[in-house]
Amino acid sequence: MKAFTQWCLRHHQRLGLWAWLFIACWALSGLAHPILSRINPTAQATGTLLQPQAEHHIEPQAIASALGPFTHLRVFNHQQRLLLQLDHTRFADAATLAPLANFEQNYAVDLARHFAGEPEATVAAITKISAFDDDYLTINRLLPVWRVEFARDDNLRVYVDTQQGQLATLVDDTKAATGHWFRTLHSWHFWPHEPSRVWLMSAALLLITALGLMGFWLYLRWWRQGVFNHQHRWARSRRWHAHLSGVLALALTCFCTSGLFHLWASNPHPALGQALENDAPPFGITLPGGWLEAQWIASGQQQHWRVVSAPEQGLDPHTSAHKQTLESPQKSGHQHHNPKARPVMPVIQYVGAERMASAPDSNFTDTAQALARAQSRHWRGELAVKSTEYMAHFNRHYGFINKRLPVVAVRTQDDRGAQGPTYFIQPHTGTLAAVSNTTSALEGASFGYLHKWHHLDFLGRNLRDLLLALTVLGIFSAACLGLWRWRQKPRAQAANPTRAKASVVCE
Repeated sequence: MKAFTQWCLRHHQRLGLWAWLFIACWALSGLAHPILSRINPTAQATGTLLQPQAEHHIEPQAIASALGPFTHLRVFNHQQRLLLQLDHTRFADAATLAPLANFEQNYAVDLARHFAGEPEATVAAITKISAFDDDYLTINRLLPVWRVEFARDDNLRVYVDTQQGQLATLVDDTKAATGHWFRTLHSWHFWPHEPSRVWLMSAALLLITALGLMGFWLYLRWWRQGVFNHQHRWARSRRWHAHLSGVLALALTCFCTSGLFHLWASNPHPALGQALENDAPPFGITLPGGWLEAQWIASGQQQHWRVVSAPEQGLDPHTSAHKQTLESPQKSGHQHHNPKARPVMPVIQYVGAERMASAPDSNFTDTAQALARAQSRHWRGELAVKSTEYMAHFNRHYGFINKRLPVVAVRTQDDRGAQGPTYFIQPHTGTLAAVSNTTSALEGASFGYLHKWHHLDFLGRNLRDLLLALTVLGIFSAACLGLWRWRQKPRAQAANPTRAKASVVCE
């Protein structure tokens, strides 16, 4: 024990010099993160541009005859005009069946103006984005999207998804610059080569973890020997360094180990964001008064229209087990909606060939789960379905980072009954939103609870972030005091050689 303690005394400061730069990079960027998330641009409007419509009949055969074959069909209204969206990118007038040239671009601009609150601003550029880049990051998940840039002093860029008429994210010059700075210090994106970046970051995290554990060991030994009762023997900077390091060693270890786990275990599924094609043509349907949009979904024997209606004019919202807001899922994390806005609370129906859209659908979540079961076979293969669950909100199993709502969690098992991956599928688009297994679930829990402190969410976001920032500030202060002690050591030895050689011996 004594030999190990003396070894820690000899090497603690030396390792600290190597680790100080890494601690400074991660601490400063971590301190800035809560601030950056509060100064980022936010949506100035919630919901969509959809308005309740009168009863309308859809005849797919006539649509196919006039516009050609299609595998996806969405019916919605825009600026008091009923529209057809075929295969995501083709648009036509629902009344005349006339194709609308270049409508998708104009629709993207209208969506961008709506979410940015810029009805009159000049559009400087509009571009279709089919791959992630430094401005539109992978954490946004949605592709393809349109980037609409407004001629403003901050060059606001609004990314919108025209397939579902939703907001993806907003980026201005400030967010782009601060985000680049954060990724440089926190994720080391300046490093040009993989996997050497991962290995170097892992070595730095292990070094800091070892440093923190050594400091905690020394602190406990000194505490047991009553060294802190003789404070006159230590300079004030040394006492503060020891106390801060000892108290915050556990938090430092949690940050480093969860960050290391996140670094190695967060590998997205290669099929993430992949959408299935409908495998059957739609049947005709008469949409009831008060409908907002309708979308055709077909997977195997599961063939339905998904009809969204306004509760004021459509079905009684109390007949449904769940209600889903027609707003973009950017309502937590980095994007926060205007608290004064009141999102529409529509009623969702899944209408099969055997029933009418005007009939109450109290079990629409069961239909959504059946659809997801059929769709999941494309990714799960021969794995059996253990259970399914409809999710209308983000939770600890399916976080905000996944963006898409609502989804169905399809839990699988192999032929021996062992737990398999969980597939989170958005049934009305046939999109694989996320895949979770035991490792990724543990990684998500460790990163959420040990790195981002979501176990303190009950305190509210502001108080949680304040406690987190104070902890990180304490760790950074301890590192700076250690560096200060190292710089002062030669001066102390020159001023008092006898005292400088004296040290506290821990038994």
